[in-house]
Amino acid sequence: MGFYPLHNLIVMSDLTNLQKRIQKLEKMTADIAYQNALIDHEETIIRFLQGQLEEGITGTGEPTMLYDSLVYHPKTIENKKRRSGIAGITDVITLYGRGHFYDNMYTIVKKGEAAVRSKVSYYTKIVERSGMEVMDLTDENTTILMEEYINPQVRQEVEEALRGV
Repeated sequence: MGFYPLHNLIVMSDLTNLQKRIQKLEKMTADIAYQNALIDHEETIIRFLQGQLEEGITGTGEPTMLYDSLVYHPKTIENKKRRSGIAGITDVITLYGRGHFYDNMYTIVKKGEAAVRSKVSYYTKIVERSGMEVMDLTDENTTILMEEYINPQVRQEVEEALRGV
């Protein structure tokens, strides 16, 4: 008789632990895990977008345009040739003048999605001239972001919850 109550205690303890783990999982939804991962990787998201802009491509993979043109105005090219680094690139539209647009980028994370914006006063003009897709990641960059940064973190959070951490 003494064996069964101890066995019942062990089973009850295991069930209690399992119930606690299930409750933790119920609190942690996939949306929250993705939200956390996106917030943790805001700088990475911005770097990906800046890399695209430096290459002169939009979120659709198409070349960045300025007023429906694939090239800068001749005077802009003349001015850019006097600069170095990204500011001196003239063969593609980079939307980089003195760096303020890039330097003031930030992310907005809502409902498991991230969007990049810039705090510069002329942000809306950039979007009007080049289209909103200049602020989107390409499918390729989105896949890399998800596979190498976001999904591993989400998996880790779920595993920790399952272990009762």
